[in-house]
Amino acid sequence: MIDNKPFEEESESYVKNKLLRYGFNMAKPSFDIKGADLLILDNIDSYYSKILKIQSKGRTLKETTNSIKIHKSYVKDDFIVFLYVIDEIDKEKEYLFTFFKEDIEQWNLSTDNYILSFTSKSILTDKFQIKKFDKKIVEKINRLLERTKIKKFTSVVVDGIFLDRVISETFQMYKKMYPEKDLQIPSIESVSMNITSMYNRFQSEENILNFHVYNYNENVNGSHVVNGNIIVDNNIENRIYFHETNGFIYQDIEEYFMKVLNLENIIFVADDIIYEPMLHNLENIGIDIILVLHTECGGNNMFTGYRWGAIYYPIAQAMGLGRYEW
Repeated sequence: MIDNKPFEEESESYVKNKLLRYGFNMAKPSFDIKGADLLILDNIDSYYSKILKIQSKGRTLKETTNSIKIHKSYVKDDFIVFLYVIDEIDKEKEYLFTFFKEDIEQWNLSTDNYILSFTSKSILTDKFQIKKFDKKIVEKINRLLERTKIKKFTSVVVDGIFLDRVISETFQMYKKMYPEKDLQIPSIESVSMNITSMYNRFQSEENILNFHVYNYNENVNGSHVVNGNIIVDNNIENRIYFHETNGFIYQDIEEYFMKVLNLENIIFVADDIIYEPMLHNLENIGIDIILVLHTECGGNNMFTGYRWGAIYYPIAQAMGLGRYEW
């Protein structure tokens, strides 16, 4: 059996590099979900509610008919298919085609899948050539991003250094309390989603939650989104972004807060006195924030008038402990 994974990875990399060349902000989910191999993010320096999902397909042109299929549930206004094709004999012949929702809906529908069939000759016809990736396609992608409606979402903003440390401390604490249990250190993703299930009291316009996890990395230049993930749980789309900076994390977080105050509800996961001035200023102008931090007996370092929740509980739940074991 032929292993197609290397070529699929090559195809995805080719698509990503093409989009980066035209200035698109890219992220990759940790796994393929809702058809998304890659994500295009709109204006990552200010707001993340505009997202396009990319599925990349790679095929080697053979003398027989080739085909790709897309599950119809993936095909929404924010979904784009990129098809990377190389000639089986002449590897220098390569093509990149782009298909939007209205294009995919013209394919043959078989059961729950849209199917596109093609040959080495058919890709040379006008039907395919007008789908080749070029500046016109780039302009169309930009227009699609512009048309995407901005809605008020709830964001969980996380000081990654604090969360990493408290996850480790909490794991060690419960490991000593329950030596008979095979406890494992939970992922940041699972802890973050538990935080919203326990403490989110905001009403958003859609079932979408944005997570922004900020960490320090001396090897990056400036501040960047270095990874992304989408997890769907209980009909909630959780969009997780991992930021890295070679500067001070609190400065990136403060900048983010200032940009989204009128757009997003905020749950803030941190516990450092350095954030107090910012939080007091926001409190004074009536901005509502929910804090998740240490308890007073656990040695919390931030004192404000905001509602707050204890960080230990979502961590314990992510470790598999029941409510009465916290």
